[in-house]
Amino acid sequence: MKRPPCDHRLVTLERDDRCRAGLQSKPGAGNSDGISMRLEAALDRRANHLTLIRVLAAVAVLVSHSWTLTLGPGTPEPLSGLFGMSLGSVSVLVFFGISGVLIPMSLERAETLAIWARARILRIFPALFCVALLTALVLGPLFTTEEIGAYFGSTAPVRYVLNVATLAKVNTALPGVFEAATPAPHVNGSLWTLPYEVGCYLLVALLGTAGLFRRQTGVLAVAALLAVTAFAVWQRKALGLSYTSLGHFLNFALPFLTGTLFYLLRRRILLNWKPALVLLGLTWAALGTDFLRPMLSVTLVYWVLWIGLVPQGSLLAYNRLGDYSYGTYIYAFPIQQTVAQVMPGISPVAAIAVALPITLCFAVLSWLLVERPALRLKRRHAPAPAAPVMTAG
Repeated sequence: MKRPPCDHRLVTLERDDRCRAGLQSKPGAGNSDGISMRLEAALDRRANHLTLIRVLAAVAVLVSHSWTLTLGPGTPEPLSGLFGMSLGSVSVLVFFGISGVLIPMSLERAETLAIWARARILRIFPALFCVALLTALVLGPLFTTEEIGAYFGSTAPVRYVLNVATLAKVNTALPGVFEAATPAPHVNGSLWTLPYEVGCYLLVALLGTAGLFRRQTGVLAVAALLAVTAFAVWQRKALGLSYTSLGHFLNFALPFLTGTLFYLLRRRILLNWKPALVLLGLTWAALGTDFLRPMLSVTLVYWVLWIGLVPQGSLLAYNRLGDYSYGTYIYAFPIQQTVAQVMPGISPVAAIAVALPITLCFAVLSWLLVERPALRLKRRHAPAPAAPVMTAG
């Protein structure tokens, strides 16, 4: 019998109110000693910590951005000296790694490609449209240096909403808004990663349409893609890929494809402290080399899956609240820009203390008023499953 579909969304993401407490349960999904478990069995368990990890990653992006937004461009962000990339950059890799596991899994369990694609659209774009609308119609008029009549008399606010809501040009500026801001007058600088996330989704759709996820050759195909991507990221300077669109995509595709390969090998991968420590040691050895980023991607994905899927405990209670990671990610930057504008000279730590609670309030409202209703709309238009669907609360 075909396994009933249960969609597991990310962002960047993958959660609706029926799957919020974790992934679909499966009787006899394997026993765990609390520190080790096969990935397949861990993915089949009812509850996990992935939602909490995503929220913490989104908060870490906010924390990282606080240094640049308050002290100006060129200010080292947390972890920059250790990894050659900031805390925010590492956190985004966590998002892509989790997506790499859950996105192909949701495609395999979806009835059709169209149903899966609609779920992805409803997860990303309604909330994105709302943040674009609020930014252009509320934040913009409050902080523009232009006359209100001139601001609304131009086509810039409408173009901003359309560009952001469709991911056509996410780093669009608004006339007179945050013109003196650092590092640049981007109203929402965090959104630049979303087109690359969608690009990874399209890659999964292409692989799934080719039937590679249901064949053994799929493992070889994804492994080959991962190897090519890792080589390109490793040699990005020699290949001239640094700070290019292709280079950015490869940087994000690396943890995503790592997660996808782990998912395809889920029956063989053991989530255990021993491989985790080995990977950590190899990453430490790669510090200061160009191979750090490929090694860090593999290590991050493994550690996130191990910590997120294997341990149980009281922290699982967080899953009853909701998935506030996406809302935190898309609202943080304009709120931080506002704090820096209203409180010039504020320290990075003080700016975090002010911006974080405000951002979390917007994230909760986004989940309750936009994201969760959108996910229910997806379910309402989906065909009835052939068998009862087991849900998690």
